[in-house]
Amino acid sequence: MCNTILSDPRLDPRIKKAFGAMPPTPKDYENREQMTEDANAALATTTDNPCRVMQDACDTGDISPSARLTFRALNIASAPDGNTINIHFIRPDDDRALGADP
Repeated sequence: MCNTILSDPRLDPRIKKAFGAMPPTPKDYENREQMTEDANAALATTTDNPCRVMQDACDTGDISPSARLTFRALNIASAPDGNTINIHFIRPDDDRALGADP
């Protein structure tokens, strides 16, 4: 299979550099569930997963500094089905109100 990221002239060269080394999908899937099962199995069985390697390489203070930020995780049950909604809040480490207006 061809990696179209590398051959697409419309893409920013930085995107090509970041994602171009990723292998193409190895096979066609009949449905999303089948693809998700394969992806989850790969993540569970290998530490050399291309997506994980790329995510770890991008998770640095140079790319995304976390100084002066507060991180908070919340788990909320939805109604009426009771599914858990995981919310990760990231905001400046102060009490000022944030909104669309400056």
